[in-house]
Amino acid sequence: GYTLWSKPEVLGSYYSKCSDGGLIMTSGFLVTTDNYDIRVIKTDNLGVIQWDRLYGCSGYDHSYDITQTLDSGFMVLVQKSCNPLYSLYLMKLNFYGDTLWSKALSLGYPISFQQTQDSGFILTGSINNGNDYDILLIKTDSLGNSPAFIPEIIKKDFGIISLVNPVRQQLEIIYKLNNPVQKI
Repeated sequence: GYTLWSKPEVLGSYYSKCSDGGLIMTSGFLVTTDNYDIRVIKTDNLGVIQWDRLYGCSGYDHSYDITQTLDSGFMVLVQKSCNPLYSLYLMKLNFYGDTLWSKALSLGYPISFQQTQDSGFILTGSINNGNDYDILLIKTDSLGNSPAFIPEIIKKDFGIISLVNPVRQQLEIIYKLNNPVQKI
């Protein structure tokens, strides 16, 4: 392929292409020796920075994924250290980088997320159960709310996968016994 543009000052750990041809990127930013914030940069299709913002609270904050949402805003998957009860957050930004909301969802370590057809989100992560790590799966609505009926922890030891159908509000559990997949 051909290089269309290269800007060494525009660095991102995670990035996504935007509907306007630009990029949205996120990475960490060292504020002080004990304060690490989330940096989000939006460029146009030529790599010109349109905005560059820092988000976070005191302590160590880290972004794990970013995407443009169906409403042309952006969603950032975040781990924050400022709240001892929650560490996994979704942060919703408008097209100009203004924070619309930030939702604490769970303890745990974020991995990835994707917007669903109902404008909600499905997130994956892991959670320390004391001896090992379990898989974390969270489904939210478009405002980051996670309905109580959705189980969040999948026990990998038993090969259990839970899938929620948000339209019918029913839970499908798939588990493996040896090789075949069984459905409940």
